[in-house]
Amino acid sequence: LVRNASHEVLYLGMEGRERAVEQDLLDCFTSCWEASQSRSSFKRAGLSFIAQQLETWPTSFPPHASRWIAALPKLLWTLQDRDPQLSLDCLLLLGKLARRVSGEGKHSVSAQTMCGGGATLQQLLVPFFRAQMRASEMQAGPFVSLPASCQTAALELLYYLAPLTDKMLAALSDVLVLPEVSPPVMAYAVDVLCALSDSSIQPVESVLSFLLTVAMNIEDKESGSEGDWQRVEIVTKRMSRMKIRRFLRRLLSPFLMRMLKEETDPHRLRTALHLMVQRFDGAGSEANEEGEEERRTIAEAMLSLLQSKLRGSVQVAAEAAKSNPGILLEAMNMIGAGEETALISRLEAFVSLLETRGMLALCCSDQDCSKLEDLKQRLVAVSLQEEASPSNHIRSKLDL
Repeated sequence: LVRNASHEVLYLGMEGRERAVEQDLLDCFTSCWEASQSRSSFKRAGLSFIAQQLETWPTSFPPHASRWIAALPKLLWTLQDRDPQLSLDCLLLLGKLARRVSGEGKHSVSAQTMCGGGATLQQLLVPFFRAQMRASEMQAGPFVSLPASCQTAALELLYYLAPLTDKMLAALSDVLVLPEVSPPVMAYAVDVLCALSDSSIQPVESVLSFLLTVAMNIEDKESGSEGDWQRVEIVTKRMSRMKIRRFLRRLLSPFLMRMLKEETDPHRLRTALHLMVQRFDGAGSEANEEGEEERRTIAEAMLSLLQSKLRGSVQVAAEAAKSNPGILLEAMNMIGAGEETALISRLEAFVSLLETRGMLALCCSDQDCSKLEDLKQRLVAVSLQEEASPSNHIRSKLDL
């Protein structure tokens, strides 16, 4: 049955009886291979045979190719993480076939000959990333627990199967935010999606939706660690290199503004504020064009984030303040116009921002100084009214 490339022509010229014998042999092999245990020596040898058969048919796939290819995602699921090398062999074989379908291989073939096309194969591969067990219960697929070499091979496969379906994008975004996936693998996945967008293979709107979903839902492995923020930075930096970076802020603003107004989770609020004030195109003009309503929204979100005392919140608040100095004054106006009971806590949060490098220099105008003096006087009045002395630290910082 093992043939070289020139034998494809010979196969087409076979007598009916000879072809029938070969078909019977392939039927027998395929049935036995599908029924064999996932980690058996026959399964491994059979995969090698299949790879050789697929490689030696230059302009088409053999008659049993669809059954073989359709069985590979099932094999990946059955193996889980028990045989990483065999999983890697499956992924590399699928990747090689997908490259042929995309026209990048030595010999290209029709997409329909590969298990009905890329979308059909994606549907079979979804459980490898994320499986639906019962009703709405989801669990991560084998992708999460396999070595980085397997994860990278899987992401390369997706690149050649693109455009990716909504189900595949949802499954991929769900697993990328898990702490078990390393930052380098996550960065590679984001690079793949950005490359698909830049080459117009994947629609821009679906890529942006994917990136925002990943950034907003990243899970921290250890409470208080910097791992989650490192991953958010990965997404931000990759977005800043996209071809459409000049228009990113305009495209993202409606969604991010809604997040800043409605979000109560400090982690998601921090990410939304960070993305909102980014200068994706490297220029400052666009970032300084906020309207009055937008400045108020950013200032309110900045104060809420500071009060949460979440790690990294001061850094992100400083980014927001530096993006437009008017935001600091807007924040001071909000503190001064707020309820007396919230004054001290908001001032404490605001002072933590003023302590960061370069912040006090932004409060050098007469209007800013006057507003700070008003806040100090209100702080003293509130403390006398409630018979509680204000924090000396707050007083000294406002005196500056």
